[in-house]
Amino acid sequence: MATTNISTEIVSITGVSAHGASDDFIVSAQKFVVASVPKELLPFAVNRSSSSNDGSAIPIENDSIVDVQRNEYSCKQISLSESKWANDTTSLKKSTAISPVYWIKNDGVQIAPDTDGSNLGYVFYVNYAEVDDDSDLRDAVVYRACSSEYSKLSSAELPTVSIAAVPPDVPNLTTVTFSSTDSDLDATAPTFTTATVTAAGTYGTANGFNAYYPLSDFPDTDPGVLTISVSAPTTPSDPSISSPGITTTPKGDISDDVPSYTKPSRTPQVPFNSYWTLGDFGDSDPGELSVTSVFPSTPSLTSVVFTSVDIVLDAAAPVYSTATISAASTYTGSAPTFTKPSVAPNFAQVNTHLDTNEDVELAQVKIQEIGAQISEYSADIQNEQAEFNKENVLYQSAIQESMQEVQIANQVNLAKAQSDLQAAISNKDRDQQRQLQNGVNDMQAIINDNNRKISLYQSEVQTYQADVSKQVQEYQQKLSRYQLELGTVNQAWAKTESDNIQAFQADIQNELNEFNKENARYQANVQAEMQKQQHLAAEYQKEGDLTFQASIQDYSQEIALFSGEIQKYQAQVNDEVQEYSQKLARYQLELNTVYQAWTQELQAALQESMQEIQVENQVNIAQGQASLQVAIDNEQRSQQRQLQNGVNDMQAIVTSNQDLISKYQSELQQYSGEVQAELSEYQSKISKQQAYSKEADKYYQWSVNCINMYIQNNSKMIAATMASRSQAAQA
Repeated sequence: MATTNISTEIVSITGVSAHGASDDFIVSAQKFVVASVPKELLPFAVNRSSSSNDGSAIPIENDSIVDVQRNEYSCKQISLSESKWANDTTSLKKSTAISPVYWIKNDGVQIAPDTDGSNLGYVFYVNYAEVDDDSDLRDAVVYRACSSEYSKLSSAELPTVSIAAVPPDVPNLTTVTFSSTDSDLDATAPTFTTATVTAAGTYGTANGFNAYYPLSDFPDTDPGVLTISVSAPTTPSDPSISSPGITTTPKGDISDDVPSYTKPSRTPQVPFNSYWTLGDFGDSDPGELSVTSVFPSTPSLTSVVFTSVDIVLDAAAPVYSTATISAASTYTGSAPTFTKPSVAPNFAQVNTHLDTNEDVELAQVKIQEIGAQISEYSADIQNEQAEFNKENVLYQSAIQESMQEVQIANQVNLAKAQSDLQAAISNKDRDQQRQLQNGVNDMQAIINDNNRKISLYQSEVQTYQADVSKQVQEYQQKLSRYQLELGTVNQAWAKTESDNIQAFQADIQNELNEFNKENARYQANVQAEMQKQQHLAAEYQKEGDLTFQASIQDYSQEIALFSGEIQKYQAQVNDEVQEYSQKLARYQLELNTVYQAWTQELQAALQESMQEIQVENQVNIAQGQASLQVAIDNEQRSQQRQLQNGVNDMQAIVTSNQDLISKYQSELQQYSGEVQAELSEYQSKISKQQAYSKEADKYYQWSVNCINMYIQNNSKMIAATMASRSQAAQA
């Protein structure tokens, strides 16, 4: 019962080393073979159990019982329910010494009648261990054990789907926000200082007209001295400014002692454009800001598409070759034929001897002759029957041989077709996987190219932003230099004009001192009239001041309206001065030569005062405009700085989000690679497991084929056994 060669061959086929499981697989294979082959075909494997000599059950753990005997008489198997009648003497089913029975119970095989020292009982069973190295069924054991080994390898290779790769965390992107400038950045309107019109210094109170000519002579007609002393009014809410007018005074009577006043020459005021030609700043004037950098073109991204496998990749079904039944190689003859022997007994002659000749003896002789012919005919029939049976046995054997051959051929063809089908399916699977992988690779290439274009576009945008920032900075530097040059020249021009005015004022003062010597008496005479005129001038100046303050308030809302109001104010002042000049001229006519002389001096003084206030107001307006421009520029730069800070913060967030997205995409690609590697490993294990599974099925089928072939090759023994049992049953 050695299985050394079986174990060696299993190791040679499967490549596995000998182990404890191999012995279990061999035992399992032996049991499988024994269970698959009829017990009548395994006489070499029949063993006898230990004897029963005391009526006890024979313990056996085997369902391959061939025979049970008591004192060499075969026992008939009965059911457990029938066993109660086996030893009942009153039952017709009671067993006897020559017709014993047995049944199966928990502790083994029980025989009836009970066994004793003279009537021993035995159980004959098929021992699977007898299917060893020397058995004809050893190949079936080898193949069945190999199938078990491959099944074990297949189970060991069966992978579990477990992705060890950890997907990257989805980045937490910062919401892109832009900090807009929601609050109003209003420039603060400058405070405009209004010049105060004062009396000219040419005529003082000590040497007034009354001193020049007694004012008592002109108490009713003296208009007084024109004095504008209106201070800057407080800005009212929606003011309604109207002039109250100037009351006409009686003419003064000043007819002599009119002082003479020589008006000094004044250097004409030079316009700023004449003082310094604006064209001289052509090289430093930056003009309007013009950005020459061109915004980069938006890249054209390729649509990401996946080329799916739309066509059907069906494996071609293999061609199954059906084996044809051919003539057997062992028996090459044709089907047996039965040759019927011929016999022709002449009963007519017997009738002739009996009826016609009435010769009984001849008739008996003839009858004996006919009997001999019939006996010979019977012998011939038996001989022909025996010959026919002999040829028929050979012919039936040939049929069995041909059927066995066609079955084997069909099994080989079926195995080959299944192998071809599996190869075709495997090829189509690989073809489909290749096409799917090509689609994935193409899609990944498009994504990578789009990412490259986006990165290039972002780099070009950054370059564009840097160029724009550089050009803006250069423009701001040029504008600052131009403003500095312009401011410097404006200061020089203002200083020159201021010096001219101061020189003119000094000349006026000198002339005024000279005029005061002559005008002392005249001023004393007309002092009363001058006070009246001064009162009227003060009221007029007050009204003009209110209009000017309203204009300043409007200017804070609209510069153009403010300038118009200033012009209106100047026109009103000129109108009032002209009206006063007319009154003064009428008064001077009344005062004759003295009054005319005094009026001329007074007009000169008024012109001086008006010139002074205009110059001072222009200076104040220029200063206010400069302050307003500085405030507007400061607020514009503040707003630009806030907007730029908002843009920079937003760009920083966008850049950070793009970095997070790029990192996430990189980690996602790495994760996809790891998953793909694990899936490839899983697919490899699956393929290996399937290969082992196919090998297990193949060797299992080979084992079954070996068993079937063994059964078919021993079909004659089966027939003989069945015939023997039939005869035994009939006996």
